[in-house]
Amino acid sequence: MKYTVSEFIELLNKFPEDLPIETDLSLMWNYPEELKSKKDSMADEEFVRYTQENATDLCIFEGSWERGNISDVDGKLEKYLRRY
Repeated sequence: MKYTVSEFIELLNKFPEDLPIETDLSLMWNYPEELKSKKDSMADEEFVRYTQENATDLCIFEGSWERGNISDVDGKLEKYLRRY
């Protein structure tokens, strides 16, 4: 099932708010190409927030980028992966 951000939050709100999610979740999002020009004029954290607020795609994967164990069961990673 695909969720919007609001629908996913609504689903998660059915659980206790302090209940840990037992699996690692990793996010990947895309944003319009023209936002790249703002990168040098913003702090890294500010740029990340800006791109999140203007995202055109959002993928949530099970696993960790740091440990290199992202689960891509549906083959979405290659479709949505952009190298900025």
